[in-house]
Amino acid sequence: MSVFLEKININHTILYGGEHFAPTVGKMVHVGGIQFQMDAGCQEGPNAFLIPFPAKPLRMWDENIITLRSCPHVLLDMEQALQDIQDSPPTQPVVHMKANVFDAGMYTIVFLHSKNVLPELLPFIPEARRPKRDHHLLIDQFIKGYPGWTFALYCFDTRDSVRAEPIMWWYEPTNPELLFVPGLHAGDGTLPSLTQPVRTHHTITLCSDLRNQKQGKEIHYRDQIPEELLWMLPPDVIGGKNNGEYAQNGDFLYNIQDIRAGRVKQYLRWPTSMNAIL
Repeated sequence: MSVFLEKININHTILYGGEHFAPTVGKMVHVGGIQFQMDAGCQEGPNAFLIPFPAKPLRMWDENIITLRSCPHVLLDMEQALQDIQDSPPTQPVVHMKANVFDAGMYTIVFLHSKNVLPELLPFIPEARRPKRDHHLLIDQFIKGYPGWTFALYCFDTRDSVRAEPIMWWYEPTNPELLFVPGLHAGDGTLPSLTQPVRTHHTITLCSDLRNQKQGKEIHYRDQIPEELLWMLPPDVIGGKNNGEYAQNGDFLYNIQDIRAGRVKQYLRWPTSMNAIL
């Protein structure tokens, strides 16, 4: 579930949220992932989606984004674990004073650490993935709803694939007790509505390295997982799925103590600046 800059029809999304020990920084971090599938015949051409992160300021850069091109079934396998019980070479990063632009699999990603920087970064985005219209006002309004957060703009070409490549991220959270999973959705190129229910087709998978015991369903990964990615992939997951129900629009929050105990208690979070979105 994401906010897209151009109209798009998403028929299913897989989301992951977890708490894992990161050997690169020697501490527990929060990990997330997303993979979505578009309707065949979807509007072709450049598009992009925004994801906010409750990360410590200026701590997320290209090394925090993990492409899963070499193991494309990871999130599908996480989803399958729950279904069993229920219903181009990368370019060198472009470093900017207030942002970072780099390639990761089928995406060109722009980290936005402040407002009003996108127009000057557009030339660094490949033309096939570059948003056609000037969306900086939409993006600036969106950012207002998440003060102090970090934002990533994922630019891609819808002609690359009906099923988008999965991608993951990790960060040091501002509040380690709350696990964030992006859920706010708009697929028509406008700001998301907080007053109109949205139709949901998504699966959410969750895990923590600090779980009391094996809490969820075991995952059988079909891909050969690179050793450097093993730390961020769970052996088992808890979670759930929605199959077309209408629900209130918003992001998802989980108390990390619930995840460690194997409980799925989901809370909705709305942008703090409600007027920026309504």
